[in-house]
Amino acid sequence: GGQGVVITSTTGANWAIAENALGSATIQTIAWDDNEQWVGFGGTQWFSSDNGQEWTARGSFVPVNGSGTHTVVDVIWDYKNTQFVAVGSGGSAYTSSDGVVWTERTTTATTFSGITANEDILIAASGDLIYTSTDGQTWTLGIAAELEGDRYADARDLILANKQMIAEIAVNKMLANNPGF
Repeated sequence: GGQGVVITSTTGANWAIAENALGSATIQTIAWDDNEQWVGFGGTQWFSSDNGQEWTARGSFVPVNGSGTHTVVDVIWDYKNTQFVAVGSGGSAYTSSDGVVWTERTTTATTFSGITANEDILIAASGDLIYTSTDGQTWTLGIAAELEGDRYADARDLILANKQMIAEIAVNKMLANNPGF
């Protein structure tokens, strides 16, 4: 969240402010793997945590094979391929098995606004276009919204609505169970 505040819960019912040293940094998107490795991004800055409570500021996000600083807009844990997958405002995708070493993956997108996945496929939104991948490394252009009508209309809104719903449920539970917060 803003001003360096991270809230956590082990149950989804009781929430607490994590003690951390993020200062005024803002984490805009967070993901975690099966081993409790957490990663978070705030614009061009990235952060990691081994427990979701104590965060380490990693500095500017520069993938091992990239040039310059990159801006990440969304990140998820890909259960099928056991890796983190992130997408950036510059149209790049990134993968990491450990949340520390990241590899840039080339796409033909000009920008991304969100990413989601199911058991079989990764889906990233780029305006009215969707890109798909089965491994996070190779991305192909999906179906444009104008070609498929409402079926794929604005994939970005679907991805963001899903994430917003999850966040609202979590915040409402936190507020209900912590009246003094």
